[in-house]
Amino acid sequence: MVRDELTWVTKTDMTRFVRCPYSFWLLDSGQITFEETLDEFQVDLLAAGCQFQDLVESSLLAVEMSLPEMLAMLDAGATLFGTPNFDNQALRIRGRPDGIVGGDGALIPIEVKSHRDVQPIDELELAFYWLLLEPFRNDPDALPEGRLVLRRDGAPVTVSVRITPDRLSRVAQLLDSVRVARRRGVEPRICRCRVCSTLRRDEVMASVIRRKDPTMLYGVAGVYSELLRRFRFTTWESLLGCDVNALAARFAAVGYPGVTPSVIERWRLHARSFAEQAPVFAKPAVGLGVSDRYIAVDLEYDQWIWLVGACVVDGDEREYHFLWADSPTEERVNLERLFALISEHGGMPVVTWSGTSADIPALRKAADRHNLAAELTPLLHAHRDLFRWAENNLRVPVPGLGLKEVERYFGVARVSDVGDGLQAVLLYQEYLASRDPEIRERLVHYNRDDVDSLILVLGELQALGRAAGLRAPSSPPARQRTSKRALNEPGNSLGEQVRDELVVVPLGAVRGPERLYRMHYLRYRLKSLGKTPDGLLPSRKAAHDQAMATVWQQFPDFVPTWEIE
Repeated sequence: MVRDELTWVTKTDMTRFVRCPYSFWLLDSGQITFEETLDEFQVDLLAAGCQFQDLVESSLLAVEMSLPEMLAMLDAGATLFGTPNFDNQALRIRGRPDGIVGGDGALIPIEVKSHRDVQPIDELELAFYWLLLEPFRNDPDALPEGRLVLRRDGAPVTVSVRITPDRLSRVAQLLDSVRVARRRGVEPRICRCRVCSTLRRDEVMASVIRRKDPTMLYGVAGVYSELLRRFRFTTWESLLGCDVNALAARFAAVGYPGVTPSVIERWRLHARSFAEQAPVFAKPAVGLGVSDRYIAVDLEYDQWIWLVGACVVDGDEREYHFLWADSPTEERVNLERLFALISEHGGMPVVTWSGTSADIPALRKAADRHNLAAELTPLLHAHRDLFRWAENNLRVPVPGLGLKEVERYFGVARVSDVGDGLQAVLLYQEYLASRDPEIRERLVHYNRDDVDSLILVLGELQALGRAAGLRAPSSPPARQRTSKRALNEPGNSLGEQVRDELVVVPLGAVRGPERLYRMHYLRYRLKSLGKTPDGLLPSRKAAHDQAMATVWQQFPDFVPTWEIE
């Protein structure tokens, strides 16, 4: 018989489970402490979040009254903060939102967050509180919604968030999962949280390797791994003989059309790598297109780019450059030096690992700050992202495709005592306060480790490509582009048609996955209107469906808060 206290679930229980089921179970069962789950960076974020919440709540009306008095004020439309705990006996959930908007009996939950934009976990928390307040709500027909108080430019900004049926359903599933975890325990999976990646890393790795856990496969995590288990694919080995079309159809049937047959083929490619304990190439695969002459680049940044590491590689020769910045002014000087280095070695590829999603956006922002966008262009044209190439062409028998995972497989040894980028950022903040030259030297060594690792891994990948007889990709044909100005010029029927479809989108909603959705909708809609003849899409709905499928590959739980009608 399950103890009564194990059936009650709080919002904190749910969010901890979402972030990592294994660390939730260890903490919930008393095997680790809360302090052990946090790294230095998370401690700082937690402190900043508490300070922001204190700032917001200090200027608002806190509740010091009985429950009937409080509900009467909410029915009258008041907004209250600091309310007492609520229990929903039917759902066995309890908790206390940061605030409640009376809304004539609707009881709209409020959460205070120290980040800038709405995140999926925020929507789940609001959905939890909407369900929590259900027994006290006098307006049963109220549409589910919540409020987020976000920090933008240091000031609180209130944002309304629609709570979709998908979010409410997901909360219900999570509540059941939390209770099952308490009864049965949780097997570890590949995870980047501090508990799984540091505190219990050896234990986690031993377990997932022994069980051949599907989360060892690149791209399988979170809800995908849960669904694979539901479909009875409990090991990566079980995917080797699966029917990719049938499995993709099962994912689509439960609301995940982004898991296409080609996505599952990539999972199977990684599974084959584990089965053969060797690197394997996709079919077809292309070569890197990088010779023994190139420039390896790695950046360290926070508010500005404070360290540029670059190495000009010419056969066996190495020419290192480490450009340090203590201020935005010095950042500009370093950008100019980096761009001059690229120009001096015109024609050499500029190589990064995951630079498309990390280094390049940082460079774009920095170039915009200093009006150097034109000087950045040659670097962008020369850029080669080894991570993107590996993602499309290669799998090695290690979980993940991060540089550290891949270098570990190839036996690349690191020298620096700095563990990762978060630790590097914290050390840089410490350096700014103390100007300690030893900290600066440690950070330069850390950056050099990244640059050297990039060079050594590239050499291994080049050798694999030569052995497999891969050929470098041919230059893609120039694509016709439609400028934003042309799309919006009066009298341009194509621009007017697409603009009119998108005008219903509220400006504040176009962020994160919403922005990605809008971008892909525009792309596919242009195709449907005949601007790009190949791959025509016949309708507005088809463009919407294609955009959703594309966004779901990166944000599996995404539900738009607006629709293009």
